[in-house]
Amino acid sequence: MNIKVSGFIFKEGKSWIAYCPSLDLSGYDITEDGAKKDFDWILQDWLKMQTCNKTLDEDLKKHGGTIDQSKWSEPDFKELLEKDKLMDYIPNSY
Repeated sequence: MNIKVSGFIFKEGKSWIAYCPSLDLSGYDITEDGAKKDFDWILQDWLKMQTCNKTLDEDLKKHGGTIDQSKWSEPDFKELLEKDKLMDYIPNSY
């Protein structure tokens, strides 16, 4: 299954973190590329678990997305940042 999500990557200490606020998923590694690969693995594992449990639509809606004709749309990124006050916790993300 393919899914397109927004996210950002940042360095915290010696680790790189790839984070997707719309699904609240992250991957990390000591390299930027490694963090991206770890995130891809986390996302695929999450999709597999949701699909096996038949909870994908429910979980996507729980995260604030909308589903229209079997296509999922993420919630607005700015709304997520304001709602969860993510910027209070993420150093130097901009």
